Amino acid sequence: MLTVTDTAAETIRTLLADHGAPEDGGLRITASQETATETALELALVASAEEGDQTVPAQAGASVFLDARAADILDDKLLDAHKDVDGELNFALRDQSSD
Repeated sequence: MLTVTDTAAETIRTLLADHGAPEDGGLRITASQETATETALELALVASAEEGDQTVPAQAGASVFLDARAADILDDKLLDAHKDVDGELNFALRDQSSD
């Protein structure tokens, strides 16, 4: 199952608060087939999980919802967040084994 770092959880919680999301809101990750060999992941702040979503256990009040395809792709991944040199927020995925 996807693991969420404390930094990513704090970032998600802050984004949800800044956007006035309800208490059961979270970050939803969906996967779509872009080409025969490429899959795109889309992230969105949502009010609640959709039917069939896998919910990553909330950490520090930050829920992450995954559609079925994203859950499969991200099963062994770690979600982290950081700001780049320009102060822009970035989420990053890496293998859990590299933590």
